[in-house]
Amino acid sequence: MKITPVRSGVVVLGLAIASAGLLAMSASQADNAASEIAMLAGDRSNRSPLATLVRGEVDSIHRRETAVAAMPCFWSGEGYFGALDCVYRTTAGYVGADEVVEVEFDPSVISYQSLITGARDAGMAVKVYCRTDAQLEAARHFVGAAAVRSDERVRPDENPKWYVLQTPLKSVPMTPAQACRISAALHAHRDVLPLLSPSQQIMYDRAKGRDAAAISEADRLAFLGKIRQR
Repeated sequence: MKITPVRSGVVVLGLAIASAGLLAMSASQADNAASEIAMLAGDRSNRSPLATLVRGEVDSIHRRETAVAAMPCFWSGEGYFGALDCVYRTTAGYVGADEVVEVEFDPSVISYQSLITGARDAGMAVKVYCRTDAQLEAARHFVGAAAVRSDERVRPDENPKWYVLQTPLKSVPMTPAQACRISAALHAHRDVLPLLSPSQQIMYDRAKGRDAAAISEADRLAFLGKIRQR
């Protein structure tokens, strides 16, 4: 996520593309979506689900901590972790042969111990890859030998946000936190519309009406560049 502060104090979010299967859309739609998200991020009085999400995404960027947990199915793991209010990015992938989810969370909202304990109780932390000695020391108290110290990078799965990829939402540009929360909502069969801006909802509606055609790599890069300039 690209975050650019501007003079007004509003923080602009660069939107990420959910997948390479993109619906050809006008640049103005993407511009509108980026503007809407930026306005929500800067509006402290707005308590809507989307405004709350993107404000937290921005506010937490410099204090986030990373946790890595292994589970039987990382898509289910993304569904579990992505539903937590304190989580702003999830990455499904592998450490060795283990399916894992790498989680970026706000430690001012939930402690590492509480995050992993809840995941263990939900069957989503059968093994914990601790990134620091402090994480290892804490994790050993509640998962025992299932906690190991490791700096091995997570190898992302080739199908990121699998639940999103199964729907026309794969054609809608969104922030990492939106992708995280929307993937979890789809996993739980919940309504995703409260997590989309008006322009994103228009893109979603149009994508539902026809197949999402892949655009050229040059067009894709031009589209991303326009978003990141905001």
